Amino acid sequence: MYELRSNWHGVFKKALAILKANKHPIAQTTVAVIEGKEVQVLPYSQMRIADYNAGQKHKNKKKTFEFPLSPKDIKKITEDFIGFFRGKRIYISPIDDPLKFASVLVHEVNHYINDKEGNYETDEQKFLEELRAEMAEALVFKPHFTRKNLKDLRETVAANYDLPMPATPNKLPPGIFTRPKR
Repeated sequence: MYELRSNWHGVFKKALAILKANKHPIAQTTVAVIEGKEVQVLPYSQMRIADYNAGQKHKNKKKTFEFPLSPKDIKKITEDFIGFFRGKRIYISPIDDPLKFASVLVHEVNHYINDKEGNYETDEQKFLEELRAEMAEALVFKPHFTRKNLKDLRETVAANYDLPMPATPNKLPPGIFTRPKR
């Protein structure tokens, strides 16, 4: 399978090690959610058709594929998104860079932590969901994140996700970045 040739599982283990070594609370929450088996982190080759279709709905995509996915199909899906979550499953495309893989894990676990019905209904909600997940990544991997970075990140989210800038672009996304200690 495509993921095996790309050493998906080996890169996943290295990404987890990067997050374990990072003492930021968001990184530690990401590790706790994964190691606590609250979510399954899976390669695209194990993607369920219902999960893919739900992801397409949120991204307004209209591609169809045969399941199980072929290496060619995995490459096509990766052009649209390199990771997404559905329920308790997080799918990550073949990524050779452990740091990038770790970043995607932070992003997708943040979506999982903040998942609730209806949070992808409008473009503004989609924008805020993606902004919060992108902010989680930035806070973990860019320790000197500033308001200027936030302004740039908003513009990047609008462009990367093909979403209009909300009427109140300075609004911070609702939700949480980490979980309180239990």
